[in-house]
Amino acid sequence: MIPTHEQLLEIARLQEGDLSQVPFSSLLHALYTSQRTVLFNLERGELYKKIVVEKGEPVDCRSNLLHERLGRFMVSKGMLSESDYIAHLEASNSRGVRLGEVLIEQEVVTATELFKILQENLAKKLLDGFTWDEGTFKILDEPPEVESPLKVNVPQLILTGVTRFAPQAEVDRAMSSLVGRRLGLHQQPRISPDALRLSRHQRNIIEQIDERGRLDLDELAARIDLPMDDFTRSLYALSILGIVAPENRLRKITMVGSPAHEKGSEDAKQEGVTAEREEHQGPPDR
Repeated sequence: MIPTHEQLLEIARLQEGDLSQVPFSSLLHALYTSQRTVLFNLERGELYKKIVVEKGEPVDCRSNLLHERLGRFMVSKGMLSESDYIAHLEASNSRGVRLGEVLIEQEVVTATELFKILQENLAKKLLDGFTWDEGTFKILDEPPEVESPLKVNVPQLILTGVTRFAPQAEVDRAMSSLVGRRLGLHQQPRISPDALRLSRHQRNIIEQIDERGRLDLDELAARIDLPMDDFTRSLYALSILGIVAPENRLRKITMVGSPAHEKGSEDAKQEGVTAEREEHQGPPDR
């Protein structure tokens, strides 16, 4: 699934759905595009994640996956020994305070170091969401307050999540919608490539299209020195972010955070409807 701008706004208005139909990457991008503030719940069997989103950016994530908890995360990174983790956890539970407070008091980490660790842990918990190819989601309009909101670069998170963690079946479904279409670059993409830490191969994809104007999938793949699975993952990520698109979508679109975006430009909405209508017509005969 490579949503149009209008489809992203529609996804952001959903109250619930199935991850097999609306992937985590599209949900995350939809909330970022619409700049909504919500509680975003994922469930898969007995597993869950509760993600607080403020103006489109995840600021907190709680789950019942033990390895995602702060102490276990620090042990896995070699920041704490197992015995020290257990001792600090017992102190945290007996006093009824957060583990982070105990770690600062015991001078295991400084407040600044703890903040960076929490940010890294948040990113890891969110990246795991890209692997979920089944399960359900719910979007609630009244998120809980977060004491110390963290910051995540959402476009970079999507780029990393798709290229490294998205199920291959999801990537293949998205690529099937590009077969027979000529691809180009948006002149005013929602996300600027300059704002991303792109790999050499991802930059090469953009440069090859930029130099030649329009390329179909096979032509582009032949010019990129990558295994096909890695190539399609990079192209899928760049397409989700609105940097690369089929030529029928190559119109000026409103950038996230601009005044026109915040007002919900009718032109942008109409563009999404038009692009969606044209996409349903299928690829042109060749």
